[in-house]
Amino acid sequence: MSEKIKYLQKYTIPSIVPVKDADLAKYIHLAKSAIRYAKQHLKLKLEPEDYKLFLKDAIYAASCLLRAELTLAYKLKNIKTNQGRRTDLLKKAIDTKNRTKKEILVNDFNLTPNQAKQISRLNEYGVEEAIKYGEQNNEIPTRKLALSFIQQKQKQENNNPVKLHPSYVRKNISVFALEELKPIRSTTLFANVGICEWFLPFARIHNVNGNELLPERIRWHEEVYKDCEMIKKLDENGKFTGDIWDKDIQDEIVRKHIEKGCSLIIATPPCQTFTVAGKRDFNDPRTQLFVPMLEIIKRVNDVNQYVLIENVPEYLTAKPKNIQNIIGNKTIAQYIKKELQKLGYKVNMDILNAANYGTPQHRERLIILASKCGVWKFPKPFPKQLTLMNAIGDLPSIEAGQKPHYRDKYSRFINSAPALEKCEVEFLKHTPTGKSAWDNPKKYQPVNSDGTPSHAKHKASFSREDWAKPASTITSDSDYIGGHNTIHPGHLLADGTYSDARVYTIQEKLILTGFERISGAGLPIYKIPNFAIGNRKLITEVLGESFLPRLAYYLALEIPNRTQCSQENIDNFPSLYCVDGPDEDGLIFTYPKMLLTEVL
Repeated sequence: MSEKIKYLQKYTIPSIVPVKDADLAKYIHLAKSAIRYAKQHLKLKLEPEDYKLFLKDAIYAASCLLRAELTLAYKLKNIKTNQGRRTDLLKKAIDTKNRTKKEILVNDFNLTPNQAKQISRLNEYGVEEAIKYGEQNNEIPTRKLALSFIQQKQKQENNNPVKLHPSYVRKNISVFALEELKPIRSTTLFANVGICEWFLPFARIHNVNGNELLPERIRWHEEVYKDCEMIKKLDENGKFTGDIWDKDIQDEIVRKHIEKGCSLIIATPPCQTFTVAGKRDFNDPRTQLFVPMLEIIKRVNDVNQYVLIENVPEYLTAKPKNIQNIIGNKTIAQYIKKELQKLGYKVNMDILNAANYGTPQHRERLIILASKCGVWKFPKPFPKQLTLMNAIGDLPSIEAGQKPHYRDKYSRFINSAPALEKCEVEFLKHTPTGKSAWDNPKKYQPVNSDGTPSHAKHKASFSREDWAKPASTITSDSDYIGGHNTIHPGHLLADGTYSDARVYTIQEKLILTGFERISGAGLPIYKIPNFAIGNRKLITEVLGESFLPRLAYYLALEIPNRTQCSQENIDNFPSLYCVDGPDEDGLIFTYPKMLLTEVL
């Protein structure tokens, strides 16, 4: 019996990829075995015809494997765990029975987290391009090749951004002009827990309506903002939800917006399907959340005057194929602009970095300002940025797993740091400020808990922050040290190691989000509701997905030509906070205070 016949008998792979987990796992195992067997024989001295046959079979098996991994990618994206990022909108998710994602990957799919991450990045375009390339060039297509096609396409899209012609004010609003601001009312869509609303009273904006999908976020918002009505309904499980796709919810938002005399809509649709830091899965239902948003804006058009939309910069380049029936050949940002212009708005768009507006955190976001009362212009960037040293440099050091000595439970929780593996603490102690642990001597480079080398060898992983810069973007997974820069800068100790071998505490994240540590100007310090204390996942998630409050505040100050809401009185708003009066450029010294001493 020839080797070729043995191969065909043992490794015949069906062309149709199975869907069930168990069958899919067997199929992937068969394809990998067939590739391995074919490659072994390709290394032998074969006749030209036999070599071609084995190469053809290896290419076919590799093509089957890629298509199977693509099927697996969709399953991995639908895993719903306690660490999920607003996955409640996803279609039928795998029942995890409250297991961690790592347990699911190992037990159900025999994958390491890094392997799962790579497979999850696959999409149909990359897989089919890799297979086509392999067939045309007589090369075995690989996952790496498929990912390279995906990366090339994303780079090409991002290198052809929409041309923006944003309008900026010549001078930011002066304290004298601030005195003349007329109070208005607003409605927030995709309100999260209302972080962006915290400083709006100082811009004389009263947010009276809110809408959010998730029950725990609705509850959080209601506990922080007692005078804001969250528009919600009971779901089939007896929990409150504010699903914006629900017609009843839409009707109520429209009714309340009109009834309460609102003239501003603030909308921050979830961005995980667009951002490079996320999974960029345009088949995710969240991709289309701008549709109900626009529907609500259209329905309140007779009374509404202003719209503020915040999202990731990828809104400017994203042209998801699955919604081209809606947006045509436009990007989502272009489509939104066109629809707002049809309603009579003048639209101003640009990408802003929150670090340029008094927040000690780099976070770039596309901002869309729409106004019927003249051009709503962007404020000028501030001359200086707040650094990590400005923001948290005076806080006491604390190590991973350490519980600080505070009397009250709240302070102990927000000032504590989650525990890390012993090996992680060891290599972080030897990682200097502003450097990656991969720059350490080999004995202090990242390893797993069993001593094996870590697979997360991209440069940004296991990196300490730099005291002389604002923090990197605080993401929804910032409680983990292996991804984006999430590690405290640390201080050099006498023995040559570095302190604070850990991620940021909740207190530090609150400060880096833009909140103050002390109260002032008539506004109390921001406090996490009691029910959320102890739930680091929830807190980290809502902070990572928030519209940063200082940026929202400075944008709100520039709303043009306001007409005072008949139901509002200036006396109901906090008094304007001025330390030394406006500076030589007319910039105002307003709350929050950390901004006053360091930026202006």
